Parts: sequence; structure tokens; C-alpha cells
Amino acid sequence: MQSKLRILHLEDDPDYAELVRAMLASDGLDAEWVSVTDGAAFSAALARQEFDIILSDYHLPGFNGLKALNLVQQQTPATPFILISGTVGEQAAIESLKCGATDYVLKQWSDRLVPAVKRAVREAAEHRNREKAEQELARRESYFRALTENVLDILTLLDRDGLVRHSSPSVKRVLG
Repeated sequence: MQSKLRILHLEDDPDYAELVRAMLASDGLDAEWVSVTDGAAFSAALARQEFDIILSDYHLPGFNGLKALNLVQQQTPATPFILISGTVGEQAAIESLKCGATDYVLKQWSDRLVPAVKRAVREAAEHRNREKAEQELARRESYFRALTENVLDILTLLDRDGLVRHSSPSVKRVLG
């Protein structure tokens, strides 16, 4: 995990927002916090900077967690998104996960929040590293493919049984 997490927290209850901040800090998570209380401020914060994780209350006046999730999915789909609620049932939790939320935590079970945040950030970092590795592999494959197709020397690849699996285009130029 990087040294300082950038967290966007959408929560209309300032006491609960402070509780979440204190819980994460007491567990050793160093974070740069942006707390917002409504949809307009949430949209503005998303436009201003990137975040490592987004925490969102499910019910807000004139806005909700699924609308926030939809905005995140459109703008930064790789950012982990955890919905937090005290009043929504199991069906809403399932729906939010189907819509792309990383996790769903009930306010009554706040002890689940810190592990959920750690897991979501770790999985997002692993996903980014895997994508980088795949891009590097594709780049190298392209490079070596271009190299073998344009080399002037004869290049032939055989399998274990001695069958030709690849011959470079230079075979025709050299051997006819």
C-alpha cells in the first residue's frame, strides 16, 4: 500500500465521517481526506483529483450511493468504491455489488470497514500491477515479432518433436 491514501468520503453525518477517519487512523492508515456531503460536491471532488478509494453513504438528501457509484464508474472505473449504510437491506447490498461496488459495509458493523478498505486498496493495486505487466508483455511480444519478421537471417522455431512451428520470412529470401 502506498504511504498516503487519497480517500473521498461522501457522508452527510459529520460525526460518522469523523468516526470513520478516526478508525482508519487508529489502524495506521495514513490518509489525505476529502469529505463531501452532497452530489454536487462529490462530482466536483471527482473532477478535481484522483482518489485511491471512495467511501459513500447509501442514503443522502437528494442523492444516493448508487448515483455516486455510477459517476465513479463513468469517470474512474478502476477506483475501489465501498458503500456504507445503516438502513439498507441485503437486496440493496447485492444490487450495489452488481453495479460495481467493491464492497458494502453496514454502519452497525463498523469493525468490517478497516479490513474492507485495506482489501479494496490492495486488490486495486494488484489489478494495476497486473495490467502493467500485461501491457509490457504485449509490448515485448510486438517488439520480438517485428524483430523476427524483419531479420535478414534465417530463423526457424521447432517444437520438441522437431516440427517447424515458425519460420521467418527471410527463409524465402535466402533459400528461395
